[in-house]
Amino acid sequence: MSFWSEHVLSRAIDAVCSGRGPSKHRSELIPLAEGRVLDVGVGSGLNLPHADRARVERWVGLDPSPALLAKARVRAAEVGFDVELLEGVAERLPFPDESFDTLVITYTFCSVDDPAVVAQELARVVRRGGKLLFAEHGVAQTESSRTLQRSLEPTWKKVAGGCTLQRDIVRSLTDTGRFVIERTKLREDFPKWMSTVRSGVAVAE
Repeated sequence: MSFWSEHVLSRAIDAVCSGRGPSKHRSELIPLAEGRVLDVGVGSGLNLPHADRARVERWVGLDPSPALLAKARVRAAEVGFDVELLEGVAERLPFPDESFDTLVITYTFCSVDDPAVVAQELARVVRRGGKLLFAEHGVAQTESSRTLQRSLEPTWKKVAGGCTLQRDIVRSLTDTGRFVIERTKLREDFPKWMSTVRSGVAVAE
C-alpha cells in the first residue's frame, strides 16, 4: 500500500463520506437493513452507527483497503451486534449464493473496477425477496454537467482512489434482470459534477 493510499486517501475518504449529505442518506437508508447484512465497500464503517441493532442479526463488511478497515474496526466495537470485517473486492464476493437478507452499498460503486460484474455479484448473494440499499454519486442530469464530468474524470480518478464520476447504479442493477427498484430519490447538490446522488431500495426477484 502506498503512503498516499494509507495515510492521505483513507483519511480524505473518511472525512468526505462523513459529511452532511452522505450522513443524511445513511440515516434514511441504513435503519432498513435487517437479518444477515452485507456492506459492500464498508470503508471506515460509517454505516454501522445508523443500523437498527434490533433488526440486524449479523453484519459483514467487505473492503479492499486495510487502512479503512482499521477505522471500521473501531466503529464496529461500538455497535451492539455481530460485525465481521473482511478484505476483498466487490467483483469477487467470497460468499455462497443467496447468503444475505440485505445488501448495502454506499459511495462505493463509483470506484469498483467493473460495475456490471459487481451488480451481478450483488444479485447472486442476496436471497429472493431480499433488499439492496444504495446511495451513490454518479452521472449528472444536465449535458453541461456531464461534459464537465467527462473532462475532469481522468484527473479526478487518479487523485481520488479510482473514483469515477458517471456511473449509473440504477441502470446497472436493473440490467442484472434480478433487481427491481422499489423506490429511489435523486439529489443534486453543489457541485453537481460530483454531487448528483441516487439513493433508494431495490428488491431481488
